[in-house]
Amino acid sequence: NMQLRERRRAVFEHQDIQSAIVRKLINYIFDNKLGKLLFAPVDVLLDDKNVVQPDILFLSNERRRHFRIGKPDNYFRKGI
Repeated sequence: NMQLRERRRAVFEHQDIQSAIVRKLINYIFDNKLGKLLFAPVDVLLDDKNVVQPDILFLSNERRRHFRIGKPDNYFRKGI
């Protein structure tokens, strides 16, 4: 029995924190050629019953080719 939850819209503080995280990550990831940083909306299938839409998603070069079928290396999501 699957249930849908309505997501609350992001508030200013959430966006401000997210942009600070992105600024730090994007430079490090780009400078070191580690992979890609993606942003919502991107659905991530964790298993057969769990799909999340993280705010920020890091995908390493090694796992990039499996993106559609694999799990991300890391993701960040504000709690609801």
